[in-house]
Amino acid sequence: MINAFAILPILLCACVILIARLSALAGALIGLITAFLLILSPTPFTLSLAHIGGSALDSILLSLNAALVILPGLYFSAILKENGSLATIQNWVAALSFSPERKALLILFGLAPIIESLIGFGISLLITIPLFFHIFPSRTAYRLSMLSMMTRPWGTLGIATLMGATLSGQDAASLGVNSVLLNSLAYPAFGFIALYLIGGFPTLKHSFLPALGLSLALMGLLALFNAINLVEISGVLSGAGVFILGFICFSKRSISPAPQNHKNLLVAFSFYGLILLLILMERLIPGLYDTLAHLVVFTSPHTSFSLLTSPGIVLGLVVLLLFSIKQVTLNHKDLLTRWVRTTAPLFLFILLAQIMVRSGMIEAFSQMLSGLPDSILIFCSPLIGMISGFMTGSNMGGNALTMSLQSHIGGTLGLNALFSAAQNAGAGDALFTSIPGIVMILGLAGEITHDDEAEKNTKEHHLLSFGLKAALLIFTCLIIPVFTLKGLM
Repeated sequence: MINAFAILPILLCACVILIARLSALAGALIGLITAFLLILSPTPFTLSLAHIGGSALDSILLSLNAALVILPGLYFSAILKENGSLATIQNWVAALSFSPERKALLILFGLAPIIESLIGFGISLLITIPLFFHIFPSRTAYRLSMLSMMTRPWGTLGIATLMGATLSGQDAASLGVNSVLLNSLAYPAFGFIALYLIGGFPTLKHSFLPALGLSLALMGLLALFNAINLVEISGVLSGAGVFILGFICFSKRSISPAPQNHKNLLVAFSFYGLILLLILMERLIPGLYDTLAHLVVFTSPHTSFSLLTSPGIVLGLVVLLLFSIKQVTLNHKDLLTRWVRTTAPLFLFILLAQIMVRSGMIEAFSQMLSGLPDSILIFCSPLIGMISGFMTGSNMGGNALTMSLQSHIGGTLGLNALFSAAQNAGAGDALFTSIPGIVMILGLAGEITHDDEAEKNTKEHHLLSFGLKAALLIFTCLIIPVFTLKGLM
């Protein structure tokens, strides 16, 4: 019976965030306090000072890679906003002569994945929200903005997938490919939901094939780039490929010619292209990546971090270049505050998971579940992933919190790869309806709609209701591939 208490830190963490509506930081702290109280109480869970130090060191190294990507990513986005590059891209997409539903598909499966996979943390909303509100009525624009957050397993240069691979002991490329396979029904479903929101069944019927084609193209490219171990930039490259493909196909059917490219647009996209080019050079120049990987390395008993191969180094170099070309006024205090608010909960979620692993809580809870039928455990795996993403509002936070649990349960069944992929895909797929994501959308859209607090609270309720209904459909779309893939393993 005592084994049931092993999961108590995660349960209380979830209650603090979802029921008490406190921050992810508060939830993580409550979870940590609960874990230490269990360790100090007369339970079989024990933890030495050496294990505490090892857990802290592992957590620092695991969160350091993310922290070094998040900070320059925030600066990169702020600079592009201030120098007008984001507005240039917005105006160009808004002026395209495609039908509204085709513009929406191009944004959902092309433009949003490019920006979100490169920078992450909802930065793509800075572009997508003004576009959706320019093209569609407010009610539809809000919901489409939520759906645009669907490619998060590869957001922020794939940090969530890389972290998930480390925590589960999986190869990052394999975890990425398996995550794509599990989304084989979910991604088309996102497109179909978007079409239904725009014009009901008539629009869904009319644009069914374009939605299916772009979603399959996105998944195919994601699988390809993950398979060849370009996990960090797979989302960016895939989004770019889909955007180009969709642009060419839709241009052939447009009544009037699309706006011609111009210098400002080329410059705006070149900033993103420079980051991709530098990361590709690092990977493709023979011997360069291996050399950099061994120059500055921080190690702990269970993990290591190579500083010079972090995508954050490339992002930082591009940020310095942009700032030297044209200095803009930035609110450094606000950017640093956002960085701390993002990385602090992430570190604590990782630390909580590490403490629970080393103290025996994860193993105890897994043993308690061992008596359940395999089919029930497999059914619950994507659900756990979605709940973790929903409650933390972050694919990284979700993986940090429950990837070790998923990996341990999967390992007892000989299905570590499947459970790890279900966690990674589920956490990413649920972010579109997370409360932090909805709050961010309401905040950014408020600059356009000028809603007061009462209106925002009402809309938050409606958007959360819509999101949970859509999440139920997405969960169903995950279950079928999970059991199919299980049969192949």
